[in-house]
Amino acid sequence: MADEDVNQAAVVFWDWFSQNQQILVDEFNDVNNELEDDPSNQQAFSRVERVLDEMMVHLHEYDQRLFPYCGFSPEGEIELIVTAEGNVEAFESAHQLIDEAPDFEGWKIMALKPRAVGLADDFEIRTQDGEVGPGSIQYSILKMEKETILLLVVESEEDEIEEEAAYMGVNLVEALLGEQDLATGFDAIDIVTTTRYNELDQQWPLADLSSLTREFDRRRLH
Repeated sequence: MADEDVNQAAVVFWDWFSQNQQILVDEFNDVNNELEDDPSNQQAFSRVERVLDEMMVHLHEYDQRLFPYCGFSPEGEIELIVTAEGNVEAFESAHQLIDEAPDFEGWKIMALKPRAVGLADDFEIRTQDGEVGPGSIQYSILKMEKETILLLVVESEEDEIEEEAAYMGVNLVEALLGEQDLATGFDAIDIVTTTRYNELDQQWPLADLSSLTREFDRRRLH
């Protein structure tokens, strides 16, 4: 798709967004209030899903590789993150769309999932042994012939990590590193237990992933 076609498709999406953004604001605020009263309110979650599904239909008219992700910023703004779900080939398209975005009051709009500051100090992954916090998770980097793998090592007496815990671990690392650095810095993520991988010599506390983000930033500056 030529640049002018990309720009025009982006304009079409933002025209739709502009016409519907106040409806979206009202809907998200209503749902947020309901979830504050009852965090397990499944009807509220369903309403959010319907709103995002509608937005995704229009976003996919621009690029089917992109997806909307919404939440609230600490300042109370509604965050719209256009994510490529780690698809490096779609990163430029996400940035091009955001470059065409007008300013919308009450919205914080960005391309790709950012780093979550401070998350490493306050998280838990539930395993069969119970809830595992930051002090019980290490990370290691395995450099294979053609791949670089980020390995999370969870303190556990079990041989395997449950699928849900593994999913949470991957999401946690994405939040700590940000979508772009995770996707461009590593070919894969794996999460294992100390029972199976206690022989690894080089392991670091998961909270020390901040050292990797500094290295990624240094590379971009040079």
